[in-house]
Amino acid sequence: VEEIEKRILVEEMKMLGKYAENIGAYIILEPLNRYETHFIRRLDQAAEVCREVKLDYVRVMADFFHMNIEEADISESLEAVADLLVHVHLADSNRILPGYGHTDFRKPFKTLKRVGYKNFMALECSIPGNPNVELPKCVKYLRSFM
Repeated sequence: VEEIEKRILVEEMKMLGKYAENIGAYIILEPLNRYETHFIRRLDQAAEVCREVKLDYVRVMADFFHMNIEEADISESLEAVADLLVHVHLADSNRILPGYGHTDFRKPFKTLKRVGYKNFMALECSIPGNPNVELPKCVKYLRSFM
């Protein structure tokens, strides 16, 4: 079944990717964890689809929450797809702001810096308490790894 789904996805991404290129937008594949999907759960699987599509505007997104569940090593996974990575979602292991769970952000952030990642990152998580207090603390925490 997954092979059929992959073949269909590659063909659809080729069509959508050409349209995306014409308008200057990206089609971004985000791997999700096993509790949310059965297909494309790791960065290497998303990268494989992108490499088969062979279009500049079909790329990969990394989500720390999902990677914490599915990837054996977040840093190695990021490094392996660095050429395709255009966006990163940040959340800790409990889907709360980084710093409230057990995800190691230090090593993956060093990897992102080493591979020259300069694209966007976004918080995709819950905020415990007052956002005016918690968000600056989170920014300080994440910047300490950059």
